[in-house]
Amino acid sequence: MRAFRSVKSVGDRDDTVSRFGENAGQNRCDMQRMPQRILVVDDEPEVRSVLATVLSDGTRRTCATAATADEAIRCLGHDAFDVVMTDICMPGMDGMALMDDILRQEPHPSVILMTGRRSAGMAEQARRRGAFELVCKPFDLAELRCLVDRAATAGQTASGPGRDGELVAAAQQTVWKFIPDPPDGQPERRAVTDADVQRQLKRLYIESVRALVAAVEAKDPYTEKHSVVVSYYCKQLARRLGMTREQVDTVQTAAILHDIGKIGVPDAILQKPGPLTPEEFAIVRTHPERAVPILGHASFLSNELPIIRHHHERYDGEGYPHGLRGTDIPVLARVLSIADAIDTILSARAYKPPCDLSHVKRELLRGAGSQFDPRFAATAVAWLTECPGDIVVQPVEVCVV
Repeated sequence: MRAFRSVKSVGDRDDTVSRFGENAGQNRCDMQRMPQRILVVDDEPEVRSVLATVLSDGTRRTCATAATADEAIRCLGHDAFDVVMTDICMPGMDGMALMDDILRQEPHPSVILMTGRRSAGMAEQARRRGAFELVCKPFDLAELRCLVDRAATAGQTASGPGRDGELVAAAQQTVWKFIPDPPDGQPERRAVTDADVQRQLKRLYIESVRALVAAVEAKDPYTEKHSVVVSYYCKQLARRLGMTREQVDTVQTAAILHDIGKIGVPDAILQKPGPLTPEEFAIVRTHPERAVPILGHASFLSNELPIIRHHHERYDGEGYPHGLRGTDIPVLARVLSIADAIDTILSARAYKPPCDLSHVKRELLRGAGSQFDPRFAATAVAWLTECPGDIVVQPVEVCVV
């Protein structure tokens, strides 16, 4: 493996291997032809087996399973799904709590809740909390397949950002789904508040921009799902650092979008397997700033944008784009910097083979105080030592898209 130069941070050269197709419209068509990804969560192995068999056809739809909510959260950190079907009554975290956790992420899959003991008001409660649907066991399998198709269509990423007015209208319409009609004789349902619309608008916008990120990553087997994996690492590290739920959600959203600026870097540079010239590396270093005109007009990303803009700053002030030093670097950008480096070191790239976990920990310790916030780096090493199972192993086979 090539040695990293002292002022060139671990994680920098991942900028040279992601690609953006020559025809964005074709990229979106390719995404639409991708199989639906379903995750079934149930503590009963027979239910998991039946649903996996019924819902998987190997081409149009694939299905993974999890026995607990904790296992499902790990699956969601490792991969992207269009639909999660979860039982409500499970040991440990129940299905409702799992759904709440899923719906806090942006973007998120559609959630179908399953129950064998439906009670009065349960369906209304499920829809109010954001469920796509509540279904009762035993299932009508033909109807279930149709339901999953509808949920997958709703959960898949939108094809483009569209106009602000269209997004606002879509947000207003979607918000009403979570506010059911009142019973007869009760006061009219409450008005949709600005906060309701802003939350839904943010979700719709992120899903739209995520289509561009997916187009970048889907064109290169080395960086496929990089943003999802980095978002998962951000979540784990931020929680270890004792950050608030709002901070965790913010850094996860920033991680999903952190490489959007690569769209403005020429393919000839992004695809180059060998060393970059100083001129080429100078162009690569512009990608955090290139995110500003793409995302800067979205006021609801005001917390995320500084994280994206400064995730390549270094603790010693030798990073880019502004050479910020120490605690002048936004705290969540320091988290993203470490998460980004972990996936870059672990994964194969056009210019290097994958490295093992011990190498990751050595690089984090070596960069503590120079590239990385030393406290954050120490926390990351402790996390990776205690929970090596949290590491996502990316496939390295070359796939034809």
